[in-house]
Amino acid sequence: MNTLHVPERRARSAGFTLVELLIASALSAIVLMASAHAAGMFATQLQDLTDEGDSELERALATIIHDVRYAWWAEVTGTSASIVAGPAGKETTYAYDDDRLTVTDTRGNTDVLAYGLESATFSAATMTRYREDDPVSASEAFWWSSAPVTAAVPLVLMEGDTLGLGFTVRSASPWDSSVEGIEEQLLSATLDQLELPLATLVSNGATLQIALHRARSPGDGRPEGPPLSTKLIRLNTLPLKAFTVFDVDKLLTLPTPLLPPLGRAPWWVDDHDLVFKTTAPTTDVPLSLWGAARAIEPGVSYTLLLSVIGDGAVVLRVHPLLTSVGSGLSLMSDLDKTGIPDMEHDAYTPIAYAVPCRLRGVVTATSTLATEVVTRIDVMLRDTSGLTARGSANLSGQTLAMHPWLGAIPGEAPVLTGAAP
Repeated sequence: MNTLHVPERRARSAGFTLVELLIASALSAIVLMASAHAAGMFATQLQDLTDEGDSELERALATIIHDVRYAWWAEVTGTSASIVAGPAGKETTYAYDDDRLTVTDTRGNTDVLAYGLESATFSAATMTRYREDDPVSASEAFWWSSAPVTAAVPLVLMEGDTLGLGFTVRSASPWDSSVEGIEEQLLSATLDQLELPLATLVSNGATLQIALHRARSPGDGRPEGPPLSTKLIRLNTLPLKAFTVFDVDKLLTLPTPLLPPLGRAPWWVDDHDLVFKTTAPTTDVPLSLWGAARAIEPGVSYTLLLSVIGDGAVVLRVHPLLTSVGSGLSLMSDLDKTGIPDMEHDAYTPIAYAVPCRLRGVVTATSTLATEVVTRIDVMLRDTSGLTARGSANLSGQTLAMHPWLGAIPGEAPVLTGAAP
């Protein structure tokens, strides 16, 4: 028997057709538009009811608080006025005058926010912000070495002897900042004057050469590289110091008039071991370095080389130390008395002495300006009926940058992203 087989219809796939989706989207858009319109009408009606319910005092307060909250900086000029600058740099002034509260914009247009006021009070919370002011320059002592407690002794330099006086200027300013808690930094200093206890024993037309070099390391009086500047000072311009000369070979003191010019009688030096007998000078002598002044960089190690050029001798006051490490003094002595200083590093030997001295010049240091800025404004308005409205707001332009070196200060124009400098 033949059976007719009817093929089963394929089941419909789950989902929506494109037409159905378009219809659903159109219906959804219509519903959303209707809902938004209804919500907008409700918000408008609610705002109208709120405005009708708020007093003039409360509306004025809300206006002030809104402007303060979005302010870049603000100033409270007493208890009756506040100046607020918005992010665009526009200023708005609120002022209490007689019985009214007025508002004035940047162009000078004035309007009245509230009438019948008994008082309007503005108060502020502040913080200190810092700005770098113009550098300050003054003639000051920018480096010094104090005398230790040990007894002073004389140190004699003759022709061919060179004393290296090492120093490193610290980066801190030599004077205190006008702003409490801020340490100013030294930017530069000119080496104009050297003060140290010094006297002339024999001049004979000789000079004292003072040469500025870089030092090998901090606390080291040995030079590094060529001289940065050189100054010659005639020995006959320095204070004179009395002395005697002792002949070690003959164990006798020679009369000063019989002393031949130093360096002019080699036979005298060869045949006699002479020693100057004197005392340490007690008076500091200012040696002008004008004409050879050099800008000194903070944190860099330098050394001043003091050399006697010609037939002369000088004496300095020094104080013995326990060790030569870090003394800052080095000595190079020409034993042949040729008068030609040897500038090789190895010729300089650190010595365990200290020389009390002082360096002066024009010092340039940083300067800091401190400004009190308003971070929050509190407002209280009271009308003649006794109704009071209070409110406060933080300035977003200040609270978003609490670091004292950041944030705006009154008078600064805000820098907006993408704006031309």
